[in-house]
Amino acid sequence: MLPQANENSSKNDAFAFRLEMLNKELDYIHSSIRKIDDIGNSIKNWAIVAWTGYIAVILGKPEIYKYIIFSAVPPLLFMMLDAHWRKLQRRFMYRQGLISDFLNSAELDEAFQTRKFNFHLFDPFARKYTENTDLKEYISIRKILSFPTVSLIYISLAVLSIIISTIFYFIPPNLQNTNLPAKLPAPTTPAPIQINPSNLQ
Repeated sequence: MLPQANENSSKNDAFAFRLEMLNKELDYIHSSIRKIDDIGNSIKNWAIVAWTGYIAVILGKPEIYKYIIFSAVPPLLFMMLDAHWRKLQRRFMYRQGLISDFLNSAELDEAFQTRKFNFHLFDPFARKYTENTDLKEYISIRKILSFPTVSLIYISLAVLSIIISTIFYFIPPNLQNTNLPAKLPAPTTPAPIQINPSNLQ
């Protein structure tokens, strides 16, 4: 009876340990998702600041208005950076979905009865499922950029840049009030002084 009791105790300890690891994994996943949300919001803020600063410089110097079209580039670069972080986030979300399916399935009941987990534990980044087709589709950049919450603000800034550039192209700004140095008048030769000989007598 003693060996059997020791075996049951070991199974219970192992099961409790795995259950704790599953709980910690969920906490880690939730924390990672929140952190990436904060990173995404920060990227959006920096994109707006960079775009606004570029536009302000151009509007302050109309003589370089033709370069305003390039203000569409920074928002698109920030958009790709945001999409990269969202791709990482969706790996955590994919794993969260797998855990949710397990917790709501009969496999969990079976695990409590047999004291064995028939579920891969502590894989918050879903590395085991890297080759799965559904995971590849779930984290694809194309799919991520289709979400307005990710791409709308960046595309809006880029479109505004194109609109402002088009306006400046058809209605060039007045350069008379810029800080460009005015053209100096051409030097003139002083007229010769006429001396009347009668005034010398």
